[in-house]
Amino acid sequence: MIHIECIRILAAYFVIFNHTGNDGFFLFAGYDRGSLPYWLYMFISVLCKISVPLFFMIAGALLLKKDSSLKKI
Repeated sequence: MIHIECIRILAAYFVIFNHTGNDGFFLFAGYDRGSLPYWLYMFISVLCKISVPLFFMIAGALLLKKDSSLKKI
């Protein structure tokens, strides 16, 4: 269960970045598209888009019965 909680915390940070990332994008608007800060921001922005599917997967994992095994699924 501790692993699910760590993933949930990570997904929460990703959601925060998704909501504030567009404002941060304008900080990099003056940079050339070939520059490292621009591409680093774009990589982090794309990576953070998995936050909502992560929350759905965590909710689904927590809804499973404790006695069910992966072979039954």
